[in-house]
Amino acid sequence: MTTIRVALAAAVLVAFGEASFCGKSSVPFSFEALPNGQPVLGCARPSCFGWNSDGTPASKPAQFYRINKKPDGFFRNSADARPKALNGGDALNFQPQVASRKKNIGMHGDVRERPVPE
Repeated sequence: MTTIRVALAAAVLVAFGEASFCGKSSVPFSFEALPNGQPVLGCARPSCFGWNSDGTPASKPAQFYRINKKPDGFFRNSADARPKALNGGDALNFQPQVASRKKNIGMHGDVRERPVPE
């Protein structure tokens, strides 16, 4: 009976757990653990990914949480990585490249639809 309770508690914690997220228009580039064990996720937006045709980011920025009053992630800002706006036919045919996770595999291998954070 105790094993079932532990398994149920673990399943609930995983289902309702929240974590840092780099967003749909950036990519994780580093992950580290501080000496106190706190994880830190590093996100970046390369010039070839996550931009609209006018040179603006394709989605909202990364989402981080505060643990012991310190953020559990950071976003690397690089001014030189921002692409130039496209003009004319290039702008009309441009399709932004973004990441999206549309399906989630459950504990028993079942595939469930899950909303993607905006």
